[in-house]
This record gives sequence, C-alpha cells and structure tokens, in this order.
Amino acid sequence: MVTQYPHRIKVSVKSGSVKDPVTGNYTKGTGAGYEFPCRAEMSKGNEEIKGVDGSDLAFSYTVYMSKTTIDLVYGSEVEIQLLNKTVKGTLKRQENGQLNTRLWV
Repeated sequence: MVTQYPHRIKVSVKSGSVKDPVTGNYTKGTGAGYEFPCRAEMSKGNEEIKGVDGSDLAFSYTVYMSKTTIDLVYGSEVEIQLLNKTVKGTLKRQENGQLNTRLWV
C-alpha cells in the first residue's frame, strides 16, 4: 500500500521584535510552530527557484502536503522527518495550489 504523505515537516516561524505601545520598549517576538504530514522529494541536482526578491535560490527538497491556508514565512526553520533520517533547512518558497501546498526547502 502506498502512503500519500509518509513524512512529517515541522516549520518554526519567528516574528520580529514587537514595540510595546505604552512603554516604547521592544520585546522579543513570539514564534509559532506548525507540523504537517508531507511527502519530501530530494532535488535532482543544482535546481534553483526565484526568491521573493528575484534572486536565484538553490533548494534541496520539494515538499508536497495537503492544502493549507497558513502563509509560512520565507526563511523559517524547517525540519523534515524522512523514513530513515531528519533533514534541517530553511523555507525558500511556498505555493498554495488548488489541491495541495508545495514548499521548497
């Protein structure tokens, strides 16, 4: 039997500093963590995508998962749990399609 999403991905999104409107002091931003079942496929070589600023970014994995409405932040820390190892990286891009979400790590 084939499993559509045999892997797991954890995304740690961190926000920037927040200015307190009363005291004017900055405090450390809070973070959010998300975890999804997924299918991660290793890139086939020196593949690149365009970053948010138009620069070329090399990526190691393309990750497919169920469609989500959550917008994950570029540069977020990512951990992919494969069947026999764990891979760490950063989020390069996200695309929400009609039926699924695709990430580049």
